[in-house]
Amino acid sequence: MTADADGRKLTTVVPVGGCQHADFTASETEQAVTLTLTLTRRQQKGEVCTANVKLEHVHTDLRTPLGQRKAIDAATGKPVAVTKG
Repeated sequence: MTADADGRKLTTVVPVGGCQHADFTASETEQAVTLTLTLTRRQQKGEVCTANVKLEHVHTDLRTPLGQRKAIDAATGKPVAVTKG
């Protein structure tokens, strides 16, 4: 995961296939930013979804810069490494 120069935009890369859509959100406190990645299937009636998988860049904007706060994976509760991009 990368943070932009001012630390307010976090970006990650996720494999997305067929009719999937990726949403990347953040919940902020003074001590940490908890990150949630959600994949949903958006298949319209009669639509055929391909088996193709592509890497998609998804981002979330923070209210305040990440700074010294920890980035936490909401699914595991574990810290996520963030590099400045």
